[in-house]
Amino acid sequence: MIDLNSSDSGNERRIAPRKKTEDLSSIVVNVNGRIITCMVHNISETGAMIQTSTRELPKRFILDNPNEGIRRACRVIWSKGDLTGVEFSKVSQIRT
Repeated sequence: MIDLNSSDSGNERRIAPRKKTEDLSSIVVNVNGRIITCMVHNISETGAMIQTSTRELPKRFILDNPNEGIRRACRVIWSKGDLTGVEFSKVSQIRT
């Protein structure tokens, strides 16, 4: 089970420190440009925790976060209710 609120470093499995944020962002689902709005709650160089109104996310998508100036390919690592943890692809980052 994932403890989303744990600050105990003994339970911490993240590679990079996360920055808390409340950024309204977009999930680009496919080449046709289908967009799902999401809220990014925290972000790092390696991933993010997002919240969506849908639980039907694909395993891979593009996260477009204009407040951080990034557009990243990512994959779903975990999901709990309307929260989802994603890992960024190491090869695709587009600065905007």
